[in-house]
Amino acid sequence: MGVRDERVDDLYLQPLVGDPTEEGQVRNTGTDIKAFVGGSVHSLITGSGISSAQHRFLDQLVHDIDESSYFELTRSGGQVTVATWWTDNTKTIKIRETTITRSSGQVATIVAVQYDGAGAVVETMTGTVNRSAGQVSNIEWVRT
Repeated sequence: MGVRDERVDDLYLQPLVGDPTEEGQVRNTGTDIKAFVGGSVHSLITGSGISSAQHRFLDQLVHDIDESSYFELTRSGGQVTVATWWTDNTKTIKIRETTITRSSGQVATIVAVQYDGAGAVVETMTGTVNRSAGQVSNIEWVRT
């Protein structure tokens, strides 16, 4: 099938019963408009966008913390142990939190927790710091 380049000012989809069943199909089900993309059916009206798993594969660095957030550092013995980003200075809803643990004074693990808009945990990543000849050689990250 060739690529078509055409402009459509209005698109009318005759309502059909059931979801689309083939890759690339778009169907008006009478209550929603759905597309079969990437091996599954997605709502184009009532859906909430991509899933967390799909989002993970995007460049998440461009989503950095909102500029109006409140940032807090917690220290123990003069060393940073926790970095927390809150939605605002009332510190009621967390956005992200990173906890640093040390062994013999050196960073041993880093636990990064991402929260949703309601403050519930969405995902946790644990990084184990590995050293070679006293220098950090890598950090192994695992979803926990």
